[in-house]
Amino acid sequence: MAVKTVCEMLEDKFEEDILAFLNNFQRENDCKIDHWSFNPDDSGNYNLQIQINKQDSKYLN
Repeated sequence: MAVKTVCEMLEDKFEEDILAFLNNFQRENDCKIDHWSFNPDDSGNYNLQIQINKQDSKYLN
């Protein structure tokens, strides 16, 4: 059995809520999400990073 990383466990645990949030974000902001991920910071906290496309421009939030 493969051991999951903390990021994978967070994604699994909150996947339904995250996907609902991201879908709503796309609708409200008229954009397309290219990629999303959880990433740890230096303090041991995890941040949700989202890369979006809007009107032929790329943004990373």
